[in-house]
Amino acid sequence: MRLSPASWVRYGFVVTWPPEAIDEIEHAAGKLMIRFRDPWSPYERLSTESLWHGEYVDRWSWWAVRRVRFLDYERTDSPIL
Repeated sequence: MRLSPASWVRYGFVVTWPPEAIDEIEHAAGKLMIRFRDPWSPYERLSTESLWHGEYVDRWSWWAVRRVRFLDYERTDSPIL
């Protein structure tokens, strides 16, 4: 699982790659997409986790990722997968 150069430059020091676990896998319109949580990153605020979206780019055989949002376990998000 190679991270795309653009994702590496933008998120290489923030996201744990490859992900330790994948929450969702989707295949639609010829695209393979994943959603995963990043439970630990040394460059994020203390006690925060992020939800990430990854998309496989078949042409170059790499994954492009983007942060969806920070997780909020006190209000909207469940710590149980």
